Amino acid sequence: MDVTLANTEPYYQFHRFSEEFNRNVRISVAGLAYVRKQQRTASGPVPLPSDGEPFGKNQWNSPGKEVPSAKGFVAAMGVARMVTILEDFCVGVQAEHSRWAALQGKPVSQQPQSEDDAEGISPKALYKQLGWNTSSIQEVEPLYEYFAKLRNCIVHRSGRANAELNRYAAGARLKSCVENWSGPRKKKLPALPAVVLGEFVSVLPRHAILACEVSRRIAIDSNARLLNYLGDEGVVYMAAHHSLLSKRPIATNARKSAQALLNTILTGRYRVKLAERTEAVHLLSEIDKWKPYLRKFERLYS
Repeated sequence: MDVTLANTEPYYQFHRFSEEFNRNVRISVAGLAYVRKQQRTASGPVPLPSDGEPFGKNQWNSPGKEVPSAKGFVAAMGVARMVTILEDFCVGVQAEHSRWAALQGKPVSQQPQSEDDAEGISPKALYKQLGWNTSSIQEVEPLYEYFAKLRNCIVHRSGRANAELNRYAAGARLKSCVENWSGPRKKKLPALPAVVLGEFVSVLPRHAILACEVSRRIAIDSNARLLNYLGDEGVVYMAAHHSLLSKRPIATNARKSAQALLNTILTGRYRVKLAERTEAVHLLSEIDKWKPYLRKFERLYS
């Protein structure tokens, strides 16, 4: 069994969310550019499509003037959304770690709430709870902290900078992180928005995309660490839990057999390479979970 390039369930969900996030930001910017273009070619009031929303005629005299503000709104909401997505991912990682630890009879670092009710946790809190060294994310962690503090200002202060963000934005740690950023083709980061205490922070869509990239790098590291902790048996148990044993199993058409369902999740969703078709069944049997898995499959699909 090869899990070198595998996804854990939390990372699979994070990856899908982050891809959707990128598409949403880019198409929003494109739509606003279209609005600006419409004004340039119009001779009078510009009728904008409402796409089924009850906006009436939705005619604007100068809609292009509103584009910068709308871009800022999209960007600010994007930053807030991206930080929340990563914190939710950390909740998922903690849950997987705790579930496997409990099955093995090992101490659980922290009893998690139900994943439906648990509040998000930061990467720093996650790594501390699980005893993971943060050295592997030190290159990006200062930028995550910056965006997390910016998110708090967006959500709780309508985008106005508080003293905490103001101090952090001027700090040497963030400056060093930006200057030493390692991107494709040695591409430099876009300049971060100016932060002035009590003033609105002018966030651009490029900053929301940057927040997504920072979060992705942290998620990749966490995914690798979780895979290392779970091992082959833990990964198979994760697949068994999410494909059938949980309260809301993953929807799939793989119902020919319990083995087929388990293998489909492992190879298709988690990108695990199996040495043989029965390998996952054997591993699940070794931790006494194959019979419960088989019984539930038969109860649901026989």
